[in-house]
Amino acid sequence: MMRLRVIALAFFLARPDAAFADSLSAYSWATSQADGVSRVAWSAEQVSAFLESIMHPDDAISVGDFRFADLLGDGHLELVATIDYSGRTFFNHVLVVRRNGPAMFAVQQIKAFDVRSLDGRIVDVDGDGRQELVLPEALTPYLSGPVPQVRWVAIYRWTGTVYEDSSRSFTAYYSTSILPALRAALDHAKQSGDTQLLALTQLELDKAVRMSGASTEYGIDTARSLASSDDPNLRIWAACAFADIGTSATIEPLARLTADADRSVAAYAAAARNEAAAARCSRANISVISGGPLHVVNLRSKRPIRVAISSEPWRKGGSLRDTVTFGSSGFEQSLISCNDDWKERRCHFRISDTDLQESDGVVTLRAKLNDGSCVVGHDSVQVVDVPPGDDADEDVEAGRRSPRE
Repeated sequence: MMRLRVIALAFFLARPDAAFADSLSAYSWATSQADGVSRVAWSAEQVSAFLESIMHPDDAISVGDFRFADLLGDGHLELVATIDYSGRTFFNHVLVVRRNGPAMFAVQQIKAFDVRSLDGRIVDVDGDGRQELVLPEALTPYLSGPVPQVRWVAIYRWTGTVYEDSSRSFTAYYSTSILPALRAALDHAKQSGDTQLLALTQLELDKAVRMSGASTEYGIDTARSLASSDDPNLRIWAACAFADIGTSATIEPLARLTADADRSVAAYAAAARNEAAAARCSRANISVISGGPLHVVNLRSKRPIRVAISSEPWRKGGSLRDTVTFGSSGFEQSLISCNDDWKERRCHFRISDTDLQESDGVVTLRAKLNDGSCVVGHDSVQVVDVPPGDDADEDVEAGRRSPRE
């Protein structure tokens, strides 16, 4: 799940003394500055210390690789870093850090899979002057040490608020940049005689072919073959492939795997079905209309969070208002009420039930519609925890920040 963390560092930045002189925050992040942050030879340990100072994570951060890049082509640098929280060099997260002002950094966290290097991961895929993030992700779950995971390449595009998975918009990239290497890998796997390697490589190729714009059911025969395997790990892989394909032809074979005699297979199959269903929800445009220009949410405020939702999804599917959930993950039961204005639906949510924390910076809304479909929307926020003023709108006041530097 994508998460954006926005943290105010007014005290930290107000004292640029020797203790903080070597911090990334003491330098300009503008590309026009000759002595800016990208001109310094930072170590991975210094970047880790900086990230910990603005994120306050429960676990220590280990940085694998990092880059400064003007991702959006706007003259301002972003920091992109691969992150491990486990202490075992599993770099399964990528952070994108933007400086939004002298006292604020925005951090988006993207779940990835074993990103040890950023070489070839920051690419202007469509030539529009903005950089996409080309990141490996796992198609199958972690099962045990010797069992590899099927992976694929996802493409994240800037939406104006956050980076979101927009892989299906880049079919040509899969055809020209991904498929040739996978076809060569499959030829090698066939010659090796390794059953597991052959299955893994075939599943990776099948996924890339689907992403290239070919038939949405491409690879269903592979999944059917693996579903009849005596190896429970291969049956789990089959369940993940069926769930990812997600057509009517996969419903029955996936249901059989959710009732597999092996409890692990049944559990993983059910999880794959649920995750795939959530991933296929239509996108809804939402906007937090509380808290001024930065959408500030004060955890101590007695006011509800007000959210405007595009009417487009509701016109086709029809809304069941009691299914609207909203908060940190989007599954929180925080709804107070929604109006019935079809031009722009507005809903109110209880802050105390959103599971938001001070370091969070993205909110998610989910809803099921009458036609059985679902929608999901994201917006950036700044979550603060400050005593509310007596008569001032503390949310708006907290949202007044200086522009990016």
